[in-house]
Amino acid sequence: MGRSAQVERTVFVKVVFMITRFIVRHLVSRFVRDERGATMLEYGLLVGLVAVVAIAGLTLFGGSLNTMFGGLSDTVGDVDTN
Repeated sequence: MGRSAQVERTVFVKVVFMITRFIVRHLVSRFVRDERGATMLEYGLLVGLVAVVAIAGLTLFGGSLNTMFGGLSDTVGDVDTN
């Protein structure tokens, strides 16, 4: 490879590197400024919290809820047959 070809290759590599760095910097800055992802994350955390509370509530009160709805079902069944 001649000296001029090596210089052209070096310049080409530097230009590609500068363009890539500019594009990556632009995309990262745009990603950091975008707040849509933050809102989606907040909603996701909220849904997760609601799921944890629902599971905890059903675990704690599951037996009494089962008894209550079982009695209600029996009552509705008795009224329906009369």
